[in-house]
Amino acid sequence: MSEVRIREELIEAMRDIPVIDAHEHLAPEQKRVETPVDFSILFGDYGGADLRSAGMSADEYSAFQSRGELSPDEKWKVYGKYHPHVTHGSYARPGHIWIKKVLGLGELSASTYREISDRLQDNNTPGIYDRDGYDAYSDGDLALLRPLFVTRQPTRCNGVMMYCEALSEGKPTLDGYLEFVTGRLHALQEKGLAGIKTVVFPGFDPDRTKAGREFDSLVERIAATEADVNRTEELPVSLKSVVEDRLFALAEEEGLTVAIHTGVWRDFRDHAPGHVIPLAQRYPDVSIDLFHLGMPYAREAVMVGKMFPKVSLNLCWCHIISPEMTVRALNEMLDMVPLNNVIAFGADYGPAVEKVYGHLEMAKDNVARALAGRIDAGRMDTAEALRIANLWFYENPRSIYGLT
Repeated sequence: MSEVRIREELIEAMRDIPVIDAHEHLAPEQKRVETPVDFSILFGDYGGADLRSAGMSADEYSAFQSRGELSPDEKWKVYGKYHPHVTHGSYARPGHIWIKKVLGLGELSASTYREISDRLQDNNTPGIYDRDGYDAYSDGDLALLRPLFVTRQPTRCNGVMMYCEALSEGKPTLDGYLEFVTGRLHALQEKGLAGIKTVVFPGFDPDRTKAGREFDSLVERIAATEADVNRTEELPVSLKSVVEDRLFALAEEEGLTVAIHTGVWRDFRDHAPGHVIPLAQRYPDVSIDLFHLGMPYAREAVMVGKMFPKVSLNLCWCHIISPEMTVRALNEMLDMVPLNNVIAFGADYGPAVEKVYGHLEMAKDNVARALAGRIDAGRMDTAEALRIANLWFYENPRSIYGLT
């Protein structure tokens, strides 16, 4: 049997395997259905990176992604000239897959964008997260969407500013801020917290003396009305490290998994997976879920996963960044990483729940490609390949995040 045929049979058999989507940014359903949608929702967000690289201006992209301000015809005039340059990119593929397999309309084109837009808006009603073709999400009460405590706010000036604003009396202190952050995490635990989400950074240095000076200096800036403090500004390294250190200590105490963004976005060099090593060494008993394989540093991520027992490798987003890079990484993981330390899927989308379907199709194809190669080489049989797929898509995320 050819490797292509083996892959096709694996993909068909995977339809019986339950899937846990291990990373999303989906809004509550009510917010989604209150927002007008058209074909642009299928080709924005990450697709915007390709569009901008293809020459779309910031103003054009803003117009393309507007909701209810421009008609589909007006948006096609903006998008159509860039479409031939980005349509074969892997960021665009989930949208095309949904259009073809759910709507049965082929692909986006000048002759289909109006009907696609009409169908999207017709489907944009309560129940969208449960409907056939979406298949993975809850209704508006987020019963199936488990939150993570995101450290973006506590590790930026915004967090310290919120603490200062909430302080009714007394002087702001670093210890007080750490307790403030701890309280916010505990409050979210009451809502079914699944873990903590942070971003790796270079130079981890939890020096309390340095951090104290950095904290006091920031508080002085905040108190000075003439000072211009950007709420999104990252905290100085030692202060940020001390906050992260507290959160890792809490994860250890509470048995929470820490998901860590690595690799792609903006200056990805600052997010290389090797920067996780000091944290894995300092907290060897904390379960760390390394997101995105640190792309483009996938091999480095695989080595981190091999060398540190409590580090799992999460392929969320990877399948649409580069299917080829992902398949190569899967083969290297099969060589190097225990099977119970890999999570196969997380679509990582915001408003476009439709694209989760296409992203999952791509993820299954990539996993099947890697496993089919092993079957073809006589290194495993189909039953073993499906056992591995069940681990990667379902059992591992359930175990790593303590889901029931």
